[in-house]
Amino acid sequence: MRIRLSANTNNTSVILLGVGPTTTPTTPGGSGGLTFGGYFLIILPVLLVVYVVVFVLINRFARQQTGLDMLPHRGFWGAIPGYTKDGVMFLVSRVTGKGGNYQSV
Repeated sequence: MRIRLSANTNNTSVILLGVGPTTTPTTPGGSGGLTFGGYFLIILPVLLVVYVVVFVLINRFARQQTGLDMLPHRGFWGAIPGYTKDGVMFLVSRVTGKGGNYQSV
C-alpha cells in the first residue's frame, strides 16, 4: 500500500511519501536512516545498564559485598563531582585571569 499526500496551505508544504507496512515516512532528499548520534544515544544507555548490572552481580556474589559497596567503582564515580568542580573553577580562573594558579611540584 502506498499513499502520497501533498498539501500546500499558507505557503507551508507537507509531503508524506511511501507510507506502508514495509516503509517509513521520509522527507524529500532525506536518507531516512539513523545517524551515528542516533546509534550512540541508543547504545550508550544500554551499555551503562549492562555495566552497572554486571558489576553489581560481581560485587555481590564474587566479592560478597552488600549495600552501597555493590556499586561499581564507587570511589571513582564519587570523586567525579569534586574533579568536575576543580576543573570548572580552574577554567573560569584562566578565562577571567583571576587567581587559580597551580603550583609546580
